[in-house]
Amino acid sequence: MKANAVLQQFFKKHGVKSLAQTLGLSEPFLYKWCQPDDGKAERGWNPVARIAALTAATGDPALVEYICRQAGGTFVRREQLPALAHQSWRQFKAEMEALLKMSKPKARLAAGEGRMKSGCCKHRLPGGRCGWLVARRN
Repeated sequence: MKANAVLQQFFKKHGVKSLAQTLGLSEPFLYKWCQPDDGKAERGWNPVARIAALTAATGDPALVEYICRQAGGTFVRREQLPALAHQSWRQFKAEMEALLKMSKPKARLAAGEGRMKSGCCKHRLPGGRCGWLVARRN
């Protein structure tokens, strides 16, 4: 998607008039950003295209990183994704294993394991119920 199309969608969603007033710019100037770039220097590039051009020319993603931080995110290069995904998966797996370990004693108690003492009923069925009481009811 081209930069002018991104801005067109953005302006359609948020309204050109309110954005022009907020930014202190004229509406025609904002609409000019939405026009396709035909290579004329007097038209002026839109801000999205300028950031893309500056990043491509220098190879420095500092502008993109700044915008990502302002939006509450983090810029991640494509080649960093597999390592980050693997790291996130390992962290998730460790957290889930810790949760499962915490819940295992409760599950054993619910099944009746660990409750059997010398004075308790010896007719326990799976699930912790007393077999003698079940047999007596039938």
